[in-house]
Amino acid sequence: GLRLPDVPQQETVNDCGYFILEQILRALQLTPGAFRMLSKASADMAATLPWPSQKDVARRKARLREALATLFEAAEDARNTDVEVLLKADADLRRRIQASLWDGPR
Repeated sequence: GLRLPDVPQQETVNDCGYFILEQILRALQLTPGAFRMLSKASADMAATLPWPSQKDVARRKARLREALATLFEAAEDARNTDVEVLLKADADLRRRIQASLWDGPR
């Protein structure tokens, strides 16, 4: 397979999707100008970007597990499994779930 130099490699056989998710979440946190610049970057330039490490992925996985546990608890308390309804009704829940996905400025 293709292996770029200085790009962290996953240490487990099942973290590929989490690495992709982490990279997507990082891209979504860019400013519009930075995102436009990234979209025009060459492959060589993109290879120099900071890639998520196994530690970053492990941290994100833990945050996502916490978010899911929080959602399940909220659904049980509200006796409602509609995530959209739960998030619209509870600003604190919405903030906690967003925090599991977002590292950028608030």
